[in-house]
Amino acid sequence: MPDASSGPGNLAPQAARLRQRLLAAGSGQAPAVVMGIVNVTPDSFSDGGHFHKPEAALAQADRLVREGAEVLDLGAESTRPGAIAVTAEEEWARLEPVLERIELQMASGPHHNAPFLSIDTTKARVAEAALSPRLPAPVALINDVWGLQHDHGMASVVAAHGVMAVLMHNRPHLSSEQGQALPDRPGVLWESFERFFDLSLTRAHQAGVVEEALLLDPGIGFGKTLAQNLEALTLIPRLRRHYGLPVMVGASRKSLFVRLLGRPLPDMTERLPPTLAAHLHAAACGACMLRVHDVQAHVDALAVQQALQLHRDSRETTERTEKRDV
Repeated sequence: MPDASSGPGNLAPQAARLRQRLLAAGSGQAPAVVMGIVNVTPDSFSDGGHFHKPEAALAQADRLVREGAEVLDLGAESTRPGAIAVTAEEEWARLEPVLERIELQMASGPHHNAPFLSIDTTKARVAEAALSPRLPAPVALINDVWGLQHDHGMASVVAAHGVMAVLMHNRPHLSSEQGQALPDRPGVLWESFERFFDLSLTRAHQAGVVEEALLLDPGIGFGKTLAQNLEALTLIPRLRRHYGLPVMVGASRKSLFVRLLGRPLPDMTERLPPTLAAHLHAAACGACMLRVHDVQAHVDALAVQQALQLHRDSRETTERTEKRDV
């Protein structure tokens, strides 16, 4: 449970600090937050099996923080098309040893600030276990690829612990990877966004989740054609205006880049340039957090983007002042 300083209905301290950082990114005062992916799974599409063991997952987490990740997203069930579902018990058995040791690892390393922790899960039981006060590292965020709709208990867990939650757009039993997606007609994606997010927000509010706790994710690569994935990225400003909530984007290494570029990209490093292009576009459109595999490249690219934006803003201010003084 959140400590006494958070109060009922408010965000827990870690979540409140993360929200302030996200707001700064969304307003353009700071670069987008980089969320580093730690897949504690044997079958994720990009790095399945590489970090399945706790020691490997902890080493990967340490590397990502050294590279500049402000958030670590720990997931123990693959959401790739065709992945085999695991029980809550198995998912937690993968996560628990990492969460038990991650704070000690970060405290002993050369990190200026401990990262915010996010749990990538759709199961309320796993989220509840990860938020247990017995664990040394406080979790600030639940990243739910079904937007609180897969497990009806998830919204109550988020509310009870005062954490933030990512609501990702998804569709039951559909995946663009399997050739199934939304009908390809104008406006259908926005209609699906409204239906999905309206239901997710209703469930959140009914459970007592405060508005300040929520982020939206357009769900790049989930139940969308190539054109709709591109459209989803262009709809970021509209999502922000319509719902008044910050937006997170995760297009890292997605197979949509294979279709977009029209050639195989078997080496995942080949997917970094298109990933960066998509994510820099998303950040320029107001996305406040990017979920990525390649942290250092994103941190560097965002720093340059931020410097260019500040230079442009400064120059425009100077030009306006000079015109006014003429």
